[in-house]
Amino acid sequence: MTLIISYEICDTGLCVLIDHHHSFFMAAHVSVLSGLEQPFYYFFFSISIIKLGFCPRS
Repeated sequence: MTLIISYEICDTGLCVLIDHHHSFFMAAHVSVLSGLEQPFYYFFFSISIIKLGFCPRS
């Protein structure tokens, strides 16, 4: 089962998404696309990836 944790950092509008299930899958694709501009910044850990991006404001 995929475990996704998403939350905003204070009032900065930054969104943190942690995906434990697709970490290796995403890591492989990010490495292939490493030469391209990415909409998110990826931080790699042993069992998870944290994606930092802007949360849409309602």
